[in-house]
Amino acid sequence: MYLFSKVNDIYTGDFHFFYTPIDCKTLKDFFKFCISTVFLLLITITDRKIIYYSSESVTKEKSLYSRFKSLHEKILRRHDLILRIPRVYSKDRNKGLIKILRDGSFKGDKTQIIEYITDQDFREFFIRNMNKQGIIYYDSVYKRNTILEIENIFK
Repeated sequence: MYLFSKVNDIYTGDFHFFYTPIDCKTLKDFFKFCISTVFLLLITITDRKIIYYSSESVTKEKSLYSRFKSLHEKILRRHDLILRIPRVYSKDRNKGLIKILRDGSFKGDKTQIIEYITDQDFREFFIRNMNKQGIIYYDSVYKRNTILEIENIFK
């Protein structure tokens, strides 16, 4: 909901903002994805443009998460906008990697380098592209840090 509220600060109008749940590890998560798919189908019957926050994982992974994202992209109409974005981190966000770093449950290699953007990068990307249609990939510079550096930056 964080990105939605940040974008909503930028623009409120005749758009539906839509994104799927962040993870799909449990049966409950799977049902959230199914419900979000039904909801997406329902809002496509309106005349309002849909701006869908997708993920670069759609083209890179074969996880259940990326398959749902891909399905959702196929549901959208030609005049809708799909923003394919990398990971988005900020001090205000508590999802994904940031969440498990903060709660101490991260078990991986903290020297691994991650590419990401900040919420400010995302807002600028959104503003540049909100009147376009089709699939738009994030087209600016990515930040690259180790997981340990990310932990220190966003704690």
